[in-house]
Amino acid sequence: LTGISQSDMLFLEGRKLNRDEICGGIYSVPLGELGIEDDTGSYAKDKVRRKHFWETTLDPLMVLLEMGLWSQLCRGLAGPEVWPEFDRKSIPALQEDRDLLLGQAQKLFAMGVPVNVANEYLDMGLPKIEGGDTGYLPFNLTPAGEAGAAPVPKATAPQKATVLSIETIAPLALPLAKTKRGPKNYWLNYNKLRTAMEEIFHSKIKRYFYEQRKLQLKRIADKLGGDGKAVKKEFVDDILFDLPMANEKLQKLSWGLWTNAGQEAGQAVYTELGFDLSEFVIQDSAAIEVLQDKLIKVVEINDWTREKLRKEISEGLSKVESVGEIQERVRGVFNQFDQPARGSFSRSLTIARTETGQSMAAARDAAMDQLKVEKIEWGTAGDGEVRESHIAQAGMVIFRGETFPNGCRYPCDPAAAAGEIINCRCVSIPILGD
Repeated sequence: LTGISQSDMLFLEGRKLNRDEICGGIYSVPLGELGIEDDTGSYAKDKVRRKHFWETTLDPLMVLLEMGLWSQLCRGLAGPEVWPEFDRKSIPALQEDRDLLLGQAQKLFAMGVPVNVANEYLDMGLPKIEGGDTGYLPFNLTPAGEAGAAPVPKATAPQKATVLSIETIAPLALPLAKTKRGPKNYWLNYNKLRTAMEEIFHSKIKRYFYEQRKLQLKRIADKLGGDGKAVKKEFVDDILFDLPMANEKLQKLSWGLWTNAGQEAGQAVYTELGFDLSEFVIQDSAAIEVLQDKLIKVVEINDWTREKLRKEISEGLSKVESVGEIQERVRGVFNQFDQPARGSFSRSLTIARTETGQSMAAARDAAMDQLKVEKIEWGTAGDGEVRESHIAQAGMVIFRGETFPNGCRYPCDPAAAAGEIINCRCVSIPILGD
């Protein structure tokens, strides 16, 4: 009789465990993607695993490749207004999400939300359409308790959408010999570049929070699903999203955007002072150390989100709420990233503006250091949104390395107090000679 000995069986079982560890533990690749069927395999489970594989493994890699393509190819063609992206709409594993988004968009449109607004809010990636900034409602709607037909609303001209173009953004910075000197002109040139980089970051960070919300809702459904009632014995930490995975994804996203924005900002300083912009490389400058320190702190965004979710989910569990009610609490937390919070800024826009400003400011300071600029001036936008402490020191000149009265070495100094750098749009202006 022929057969497999016990030692051979143990050896084969060990190889199987090593294979599973390499695929799932190291590379996060489902066995089904390699044509290997396990004992628990089924079409429904393979479908879920394939979708999870795209969302947690391939999509972050695509984001990293997008930033690399932009940095190496597109940035030199037309500046930051050209951005490469993979066509995610053609991925079968993600089609279910597209159908869900389309259904949500139809509901929003039926409520009178303009098409372009729904497209941006849901991050569907569809092109803007002419007239899509106007909402529509059925003309025969009548307020409750009133008789008669409702008046036909007057037609209004669609609002003109703001579109980035080469004409509106380029040139992002001009040599001062060819422009008027003065703080306002410095700020205008700098703001064109900062706004373009901020919009790229804003789009990416909104997508990040959307994916994070989707994973958290699914985790709640998996952990607390069944009879529709939440189970109080579940530990909240077991229900919350995977913090190390979320931190890794956020750091990869931020690092590429920071270095690209910093590279543009440093080269802009070289251009402003009439030097060859190709001589500035952010990886070889002091700014790279500042960005590395920021990389450690950026995960505080996930810490804030997790604490908010922990509080809401704990309260829902204590009240024995349904799974749907707890999921609604989760949506309320993530809605803070999309809806205006303090003033006129949503949390995602505040993050995008602050993170972009810090990375660009550190690169500007590093470029001035390389060019031996000794003094800098504090320049503001000069409008009603400038905070009082920045108005008080507008036009003030100090030696580089010293601090302004508000404690910043330069505008958006990452080492300064949060109240002085959040949403800051100011710029450091190099002073040559007297």
